[in-house]
Amino acid sequence: ENLVIFWLNPALRALGTLALTPAACVQYQAAEMLGALLEAHRRTRCALDIGFNHSDWDALFAARAALACAAAGHPTALQDHVHGFAANLNAMRECLMALAAAAEESPKAAAAAREAWPQLIRDGLRLLSENADDEQQRGRLENRAHAFSAILPAPAIKGMYAYRETRDGPNTWIDPEAWKPEIDLWVQTAVESRTAHNSTALPAGGLFGSISAMVSMLHSLPTEHQASIGIHWVEQLVASAGSESANTLTLPEWLQEVRPHCRDEKLESWQRIADLLYVHGDPRASNLAD
Repeated sequence: ENLVIFWLNPALRALGTLALTPAACVQYQAAEMLGALLEAHRRTRCALDIGFNHSDWDALFAARAALACAAAGHPTALQDHVHGFAANLNAMRECLMALAAAAEESPKAAAAAREAWPQLIRDGLRLLSENADDEQQRGRLENRAHAFSAILPAPAIKGMYAYRETRDGPNTWIDPEAWKPEIDLWVQTAVESRTAHNSTALPAGGLFGSISAMVSMLHSLPTEHQASIGIHWVEQLVASAGSESANTLTLPEWLQEVRPHCRDEKLESWQRIADLLYVHGDPRASNLAD
């Protein structure tokens, strides 16, 4: 806990490279040492109640290392990494966002993240449920909301991380169709938290609300596939959000983008969403509703 967290970054970077180099005679040892360094990173970060300047960059170094461990044959490396932040949901949010960003940087990292993420969704939901009362007592319910949104991966925000390693552009790895049971569970959790009408309801609107999180994840797909895969999830979130659905970052714009690709029941779902936005007073929806 007395470590300066960014002092770990050079070692995390070097050992992560060795762990992913089959020709290296110390590949296995490098992966083992990475585990110890990642534990040090997690303990140091969890000792801080909130993030600090550039803590998301440090999270990216650790995320690359965790993905290197997973790609080198340590199947629980990513789960262990996320579980290590269970006592600090602000740090868990940083961790999940950094893992999603690091997964874009190489085919091996992308494959490791794609395989592990369904379990990360389930584990993340369980950890948030277990920590809900503690976060409420500390008056930090926004940490739970932000971590909940980060459980759904999305393309990295441009400019968020100073040191990206995507030589030929980001690798595509997010696969909502393959993760349908887990995303169904995530949506169910969001909807049930709002229908319970209690103080731990997860926000639906705003930058970190569940609707924006869903739309951000769907943006990882080609436009023609976004509605066919995810519009029923969006409708469930909007229907349970009430007036909050009028306060989202990109939902009306997203509806305009996917409209040409909606047919039959998808078009009916699209129209119900547009009508709800109009009813709840989103001025951007005036050109959507019939």
